[in-house]
Amino acid sequence: MQHKVRFLTVNLLLVSALLVGQAVLAQSPRGEDRPYRAPAMPVILDGVEFAAGELPSAYQPRIFVITSEDQEKGVVHAFSSEEWAKAFLQLTMARTGSEKAACQHPYNFSVFNKNRGGGGSDNLYMDFDPYTSDPAYYPNLDFGGWNNTISWVAAACIGAPTAIYSCRDFEMQSNSSCQDPARYFVSSGTIITDLVPYGFNNRTSSIKFGF
Repeated sequence: MQHKVRFLTVNLLLVSALLVGQAVLAQSPRGEDRPYRAPAMPVILDGVEFAAGELPSAYQPRIFVITSEDQEKGVVHAFSSEEWAKAFLQLTMARTGSEKAACQHPYNFSVFNKNRGGGGSDNLYMDFDPYTSDPAYYPNLDFGGWNNTISWVAAACIGAPTAIYSCRDFEMQSNSSCQDPARYFVSSGTIITDLVPYGFNNRTSSIKFGF
């Protein structure tokens, strides 16, 4: 019974998000548009699907979510609210499960590579286990040539997403030090072999687990 209530609550939240999102799209003035890097694939924004190249720009940065299910369909979800993104991920994880067998990357650590396809010998690790020597987050990637060089991601299979940010210190407000804020949540256990189609290749400046 508790599971049914949880599904109902999440579904109601997502339905509300779709209705509000459509109203926002209808009311967004063109004068507030700003330069942005849209994914080169269809985007489902707050429940409304846009063909590749047709996603409208917006003054506020959006939150993108990558799941293994969407990978198979060749689409990506985007949200105007972090709460809507959380609800979508929670619904996805509840439906698919968080068992290791369901993960493309069945480990407690995330791996990042500078090469598209992950063929580079130099890897960066972020470990959810606090007893390892690898950190659980990187507020900046200003070391070892890692800033703005990540092209491949394997997200830890821990029931929480791996978040990659275009700005240092997980910043999502546009300012002098963060001119193009953007964020992707890579769902638990998902491998992104190429960030180019997502418009996020060589853009990552900080990474962490969760929201």
